[in-house]
Amino acid sequence: MLVVFGIIGVGCLAIAGNEVVNEFERNTGRASASDYEIQEGACTVSDFGSITADGKITNTSSKDQGFQIEYRFLDPDGVQLSVDSTFTDSIVQGQTATYSVIGLSSDVPEGSTCVFNEVSYTIFDNEGGN
Repeated sequence: MLVVFGIIGVGCLAIAGNEVVNEFERNTGRASASDYEIQEGACTVSDFGSITADGKITNTSSKDQGFQIEYRFLDPDGVQLSVDSTFTDSIVQGQTATYSVIGLSSDVPEGSTCVFNEVSYTIFDNEGGN
């Protein structure tokens, strides 16, 4: 009898663990292009040698959603300086939020560029899941 309960218990744990993995996968990873709209803004190299990409993201999905926005930062010759990202809080369906992605490279030369790379879902402040 104890063996039967043990087998049932292990089976329940396996199912619960599988559901946790599935939920995590639904709430992370590359976002569907139909779930957001990016409006790229300024790409600024400061006098202190840092670089920042500013813009806006609109949540066009069917639910409130948090996003991670990633940029590649390139020097004037096209050599990659860094790949960096920022996270939004949960954005209400249909609403827009501003973002700033700061390149973590030092001594960025004038003429460097910001290249939008991708948007991912984030589990941070994701109230409704994907």
